[in-house]
Amino acid sequence: MNAKPLSERELKRLAKIDRKLLGGRLRFGLFGLFIGICGGLAWAAMMGVLTTGSSGFHLTAPGPDAAHPGLEQVIYWLAARFGPAAAITIAAAGMFGALGGGLSFGLAWPLLVQNHADLAARAIACKQFEPKFSSAALRRKLAQA
Repeated sequence: MNAKPLSERELKRLAKIDRKLLGGRLRFGLFGLFIGICGGLAWAAMMGVLTTGSSGFHLTAPGPDAAHPGLEQVIYWLAARFGPAAAITIAAAGMFGALGGGLSFGLAWPLLVQNHADLAARAIACKQFEPKFSSAALRRKLAQA
């Protein structure tokens, strides 16, 4: 394998990625979930600030011809039990949290592992860095060399 050595910046990046990957995929996904929930709460707070003074909420039970009767029933139950503002906040936190957790767990993690494998294979070939995290992608890269 004729790989050029990693620059100082690439070595720092590799060490940072290695530390993140050692934390585990579940922890990485939970962090994304937390960020998403915070984003949902911030969105609900921003919407609350924008709609101050409008208290014209009229709650009616979902009808039989609703497009998504199950979802509407859950939102109606939340609004009837906790109030409309709390229902919107809970729904926003749940949706944004699911989005954040799903993106970090399903999209960002594989990209991070692939980037780690690319950099670590070059660093191992030049004897610059010994990674603590070993993935299948890294083992495949090393087997190709």
